[in-house]
Amino acid sequence: GIAAWYARLHGRQMVWRVSSDRHTRRAPLTWWRVHERLERFMLEQGIRRADLVLAQTEAQRRNLASAYECANVAVVPNFHPPVTGRAASVRPLRKRVVWIANVKRLKRPLKFVRLAERFRDRTDVEFVAAGAVQEADVGAELRAAIEPLPNFRFLGACTQAECEALLDGAVALVNTS
Repeated sequence: GIAAWYARLHGRQMVWRVSSDRHTRRAPLTWWRVHERLERFMLEQGIRRADLVLAQTEAQRRNLASAYECANVAVVPNFHPPVTGRAASVRPLRKRVVWIANVKRLKRPLKFVRLAERFRDRTDVEFVAAGAVQEADVGAELRAAIEPLPNFRFLGACTQAECEALLDGAVALVNTS
């Protein structure tokens, strides 16, 4: 809402990019959570007043069209190619479970570590985390937590190609945010 207002005030166009399916549907709000109502109001104003809305999927485009009557919605998929049932190019010796995100509290990397701890005695499963450390204290907590785990690797920041190779042999991608 604020970005749309600012753009209109200064004669600029505003493009809004969908970051989550949750933002493409209207959800009921409780009356006592005033801050959530204000956030939702601002989000909806931004969606309605955007000159262009970029959705990630056709389903998001349809949701926006029905929930917000958005006419100018373009579908621009995320950059990772869909898997579509192709076999991984290289099968790792162990089952690989992957977490890819910037390392910051919001992304909750320690939840991924807790999952790996449950499998610490399994030699057939490895947990691999990749991402740039955005918050030094969270990075330090992560490194301390994984030190005793034989089944955990933290790669740090990776290129797009490295992330795709990591995903290529993975049995699961875990999202903790």
